[in-house]
Amino acid sequence: MSDNAIEALRGELGDAHVNRLHEKKRGLNSTVTVREAVVDRQLLEQLLRQSGVPIDPDAKGQLQVAVEDAINADQESKNRKLTRDETRTITQGILDRRVMVDTWGPDQARIVAAIIDPSDRDTAYVPMAQIPAEVVTRYLNYARSLSPTLGAMPESELRARFTSRIQRAYGLRLLGGTQAEVEAAMKGTR
Repeated sequence: MSDNAIEALRGELGDAHVNRLHEKKRGLNSTVTVREAVVDRQLLEQLLRQSGVPIDPDAKGQLQVAVEDAINADQESKNRKLTRDETRTITQGILDRRVMVDTWGPDQARIVAAIIDPSDRDTAYVPMAQIPAEVVTRYLNYARSLSPTLGAMPESELRARFTSRIQRAYGLRLLGGTQAEVEAAMKGTR
């Protein structure tokens, strides 16, 4: 993309994201790399359409930055350019990490965790049915370790008692929460 083409996106993506695109473009050192960066954006657009995730233009810029950061981190750790399949896997993984936001009003759709508004972080959760079984088991085991009474509680009762805490804890985990934040959610202190 030319500088003018990037500037034309300012209204759609916002100042911060356009400035970041300018920086990324300056960091590219060949036409091959420029071509690959455009393909990554096209891949993101394609996967967004396939997933049916409703995203406004500013959030799309945030999502693109999150995907590019994840791809760059993986490239740096592997010390090589990623293949298209690897890029697709990373992008799809980011799109698949979704949370709900507990707010008053109409039902909320699941939101891609990478674009959650920081002010909504404390009300984000993942419905129990969407949490992998091994994660639920791990969180239930943590709950059992909190007290002898909980350790002796039947799983069905423990699950009923900790469902909302597990949903919040897993939501925090998807949003990049620390271990301390996840534990606080499980203890009910967050």
